[in-house]
Amino acid sequence: MSTERIAIEYGQRGWAVFPVEPRSKVPACEHGLHDARKDAASILALWRTRTNLNLGIATGAASGFWVLDVDGDDGMASLAGLERQHGKLPATLTSITGKGKHLLFRMPATGRVRSRASKIGRNLDTRGDGGYIVAPPSIHASGTPYRWEAMHAPISHAPAWLMDIVMAEPVRPPQDHLSACNVEAPDADWSVNDVLTMLECIPPDCSHDDWLAVGMALNDAGWPLSIWDNWSRGGTKYQQGETARRWQSFRVGAGISFGSLVHMAQSWGWKPADQPSQPLDLSNIDGIDFREFAATLGRGRAVQAPAPLPEVNAAPAISGLIGDTLQWINSTAFKVQPELTTMNIVAALGAVFGRRYALQKLGTRTNIYMVGIAESGQGKDNSRKRVKKLMTMAGLGQFSGPDEVRSGPGLMMELKQKPSILANIDEIGLFMRALFDPKAPGYQREISSIFTKLYSSSDSEYIGGLLAGKPDDRMTLIEPNLCIYGTTTMGSYAEAMRKSAIASGELNRFVVLKSATDFPEPNFEANSVDPPEHLVTRWAQFAPEGSFARGPDIIVPEKVTVLLGDMAEEVNQLYRVQDEMIKTHQASGMGALWVRYRENVLKVAMIFSIARDHKRPVLTGADIETGKSMVGASIRFMMKFATENMYDSDFEKTCSQFMQILVSAGSMTRSQMNHRLRMKPRDLDTVESTLHEIGRIDINRDGKTKIYRVIEG
Repeated sequence: MSTERIAIEYGQRGWAVFPVEPRSKVPACEHGLHDARKDAASILALWRTRTNLNLGIATGAASGFWVLDVDGDDGMASLAGLERQHGKLPATLTSITGKGKHLLFRMPATGRVRSRASKIGRNLDTRGDGGYIVAPPSIHASGTPYRWEAMHAPISHAPAWLMDIVMAEPVRPPQDHLSACNVEAPDADWSVNDVLTMLECIPPDCSHDDWLAVGMALNDAGWPLSIWDNWSRGGTKYQQGETARRWQSFRVGAGISFGSLVHMAQSWGWKPADQPSQPLDLSNIDGIDFREFAATLGRGRAVQAPAPLPEVNAAPAISGLIGDTLQWINSTAFKVQPELTTMNIVAALGAVFGRRYALQKLGTRTNIYMVGIAESGQGKDNSRKRVKKLMTMAGLGQFSGPDEVRSGPGLMMELKQKPSILANIDEIGLFMRALFDPKAPGYQREISSIFTKLYSSSDSEYIGGLLAGKPDDRMTLIEPNLCIYGTTTMGSYAEAMRKSAIASGELNRFVVLKSATDFPEPNFEANSVDPPEHLVTRWAQFAPEGSFARGPDIIVPEKVTVLLGDMAEEVNQLYRVQDEMIKTHQASGMGALWVRYRENVLKVAMIFSIARDHKRPVLTGADIETGKSMVGASIRFMMKFATENMYDSDFEKTCSQFMQILVSAGSMTRSQMNHRLRMKPRDLDTVESTLHEIGRIDINRDGKTKIYRVIEG
């Protein structure tokens, strides 16, 4: 039976599903259970390229139920003992697993059910928020299929006595000096060895934010302080007592879950022990300049002093309408993300102003593509909800576009009916990757291509492709004004990018900024309230009047000119800077990032100008400085990211990971390296011989054991 079809049925029940590797419990999607979806289109996309997959269901609030996992004979005995003491459990939807069963119970109205191993008895585990189960009709590793005991049984409420046990928080001592070998795993999905191998991959001298995130993730999942402390001792920054002091400040459920640690470890090359390694793509190994490659490996990616960048003054403080909107949204956020929120507000106003304003002489419009990068669970979504609410209350709902773009023709039809919209796209990294990845799903490549073309069509017509092969089916959009506010994680963005993405020029359309702090401190004063009346009134003044208020795209409004004022020479200087930066950075391949520097600076400046005076907008020096600061920061971020993280091939990336690991360790045996990279032996042979031939590593033998060492200099 097709798990894809069953997954869609589960989604219709309100269960969030995702694919799992065949005969395994390892997720078969990039972000594991965080990729779980309920709608049919997204589920089809997750299953699009694979067959014979198992099926996972995210438990907890994501699907509305938690699971009592009864594992084997010991679990059955533990459950029988509890029922003798407290009474029988009610009949509920139950899955028969490879060695036991999963009992599904409805989530409580308040509180959080967390995933825990042996939480209520030996081999009685709970699966709640942050957890998942493998569900029927998946196949267990033993070959036994998972099956429902009674497919259409209801999901019952757990009795009070069981909820009391499940909801009780474990008492943790302030200090924990257990050695790792004496630690009992608190999470059934991850063994002590799993956690230790994850931590082996992450250097303890990582950034302060990453170091804190490791501790918070371990704390949230119930692991002891000693695990974090022992790992931290391996770094040069270690200070006695600092881990214990920080540990006391951590709060369970504060937003950093164990999944954050898994994701971080994977970004450093960790792979689960039962995840099969993929063969290394060596298709373009002959095209690599190994002389330049040798100079960069293990020493950062820069091979020469970076070319100069234009000086940027400090951005003016954000005031006026945009500043007041930012202040209100920040007050509602548990995790405050001012950089991302500002981008969201600017993109929203770009949609509201679009088609009605044009810059004097140049004709620049306000369509703008903004991308914010922040880690999962760190407040990316708050501004999106608040801006949408504010636009609706201000009578600007017509400018709110889709939260999900499923097809190119669908996006075209949306713009035909509402020619100026803000598209809110979560995980936009998938679409950015589709610009450069020929293996990406066809619908993603199509949408990404349309994004690219629409950017340059805001002052003209966009003529789409044939929908059904007939000339009459060709859709024409008149002055479409698409604005994008997309969010993604650093990991997804990194996976999306290749050096070819820079050279192609596609990325220069996007203003991309990373949150200043990876893990913002919780704002316990956050107050989820509607926008104040004065803010709604000020946004409402931008509502269009007359026939344009609800008309289709054929009604093109008369433009209000945004005057240059005294800024004509400043605008000319933007072009000079752009031209100089293209020339300066052409040799490094970064010149293409500057091609739309002036255009994007002016788009931002126009939006700030119109927000200040929508009837007679005039550019000021502060408007341009704000645009320069935002767009300049974006280009700097992309250049730095490309220098340190982007590669021409998977082979280059793997060689770089090899060197990063070896430089950190000093020396390492082949088996230790293979444990970190989990490569096929033939691929590891190719990597080690390449690095040896270009003079980056020395290979010695101690008996039959190969030992790698870094060659300095």
